[in-house]
Amino acid sequence: LIDMAGFTINIMTLMALGISIGTLVTNSIVVIENITRHVKDGMNPYDAAEQGTSEVAVAVLASTLTNIVVFTPIAFMSGIIGRFFLQFGVTVVFATLFSLLISFTMVPMLSARLLRARAGEHHGEGHIWTKFTGAWDRAYDGMAGGYRSMLETFLRRRWIPIGISAVMFFFSIFLFSFVGGEFMPVIDQNIAIIELSLPAGTSLERTQEVASRIETRMRGHEEVIGVITKIGGGQRGVQDAEIILRLTKGSERDLKLTDFMNLIRTELADLPDAEIAVLTESEGGNDSDILIEVLSNDQDKLSMTAGQVYDIVRETEGLVEVQTSEKAGKPEIVVRPRRRQLAWRGLSPMTVGGILRTAYEGEKAGVYRETGEEYDIRAVSYTH
Repeated sequence: LIDMAGFTINIMTLMALGISIGTLVTNSIVVIENITRHVKDGMNPYDAAEQGTSEVAVAVLASTLTNIVVFTPIAFMSGIIGRFFLQFGVTVVFATLFSLLISFTMVPMLSARLLRARAGEHHGEGHIWTKFTGAWDRAYDGMAGGYRSMLETFLRRRWIPIGISAVMFFFSIFLFSFVGGEFMPVIDQNIAIIELSLPAGTSLERTQEVASRIETRMRGHEEVIGVITKIGGGQRGVQDAEIILRLTKGSERDLKLTDFMNLIRTELADLPDAEIAVLTESEGGNDSDILIEVLSNDQDKLSMTAGQVYDIVRETEGLVEVQTSEKAGKPEIVVRPRRRQLAWRGLSPMTVGGILRTAYEGEKAGVYRETGEEYDIRAVSYTH
C-alpha cells in the first residue's frame, strides 16, 4: 500500500511505522489471550480460536477504528504542514488496517494450530517456570475476582463511580495550573542569544560600548562559559548587535534555560534607549507568544494606531520584550558628485560609489581557513 500510494521509506513513514508498533502488537495480544483462556479451560483449540476471536472482535475493531479516526484527518491537512504529514498519517492508517486483518485471520489460524493445554500448569507441578506461571495466574485470577466484585458494587451504586470521576476531573484541572502549557517546548541547546537594538543613527562606538557592558555582566554568571558579540552585518546596521552566550550543560547548572533567560532580562532592563530580546537558538524574530497585526491603507493612521497599541501592550503587566516592526527611518547622506571634475580626473560616479561603500562597510578580500573553519577577510579603506 505504501508503494501504491507513491510513498518511499523516509523519516515520516518510518516514524509512522514506529508509533504503530503498539497497535500492531495489542490487537494480536487481545485475540491470543482470549483464545488461550478458552484452551486452558479445556476447549478444543480450533473451537477456542473461533469463539475467542468472535468474542473480542468488536472490542478490537473499536480500538482500531479509534486510531484510524485520529490519524486519517492528518492526511487531509492543508498547507505545508499537510504536505509533510500526508505520508505520516496515511502510513499509520495502512499499518493499523493490516493489524486488524492479521489479528482476525493469521492469529486465530496459528493459535488453532499451535496452542495446546499443558498438563499441571495450574497445580504448580513440573518445571520451575511452570510453578512461576501457575503462581502468577493464581495471583492474576485473584485480582480479576476483586475487580469483578468492585464492578458489581459500582453497578449497584452508580453514583460512586460518577462522583469519583467528577472529583478526578476537577482535580486534574487544578493540577494543570501547576504544569502550564505552551505551543512548542523550549529546546535547551545550551545557547542563549541577546539581540540589542539601539535608536537609528547610533554610532558604532556607542553600540560597542553597550554591547561590552552586556558582555561584562554576562561573564559574571557561572552558567556562561563563552560570549560572542556581533555588531551589524546582513540587513542590520551598526546600531544593532547580537550577543551569543554559550552555557554549561543543563545537568551542570541549577537554572533551566527559561529561568536563566528571565534572570538576565531583569538584569538588562536598566539599559537606556535599548531594546533587548533574549531568545533561544531555535527561535526567530517573530516567534513571540502573542503577535498583534495592525492593518491600514493609510500610512499616517497606521503609524498612529500602531503606536497606541504598542504603548498599551508595553504597559500591560506580565509582558516582556514588547517590540514593533515599525522602525524609525535611518539617517541618509546624499552625495551629489561634480561630474565635470570627475571626468577631468578620469573617474566615474560608479567608481566613487564603490570607494564610499568600501570605506563604510569594507570589502571581502579573501577567506582565512583554520582548523576546518572559514573566516572572511574584510578590507576597509579610509580616504581623507
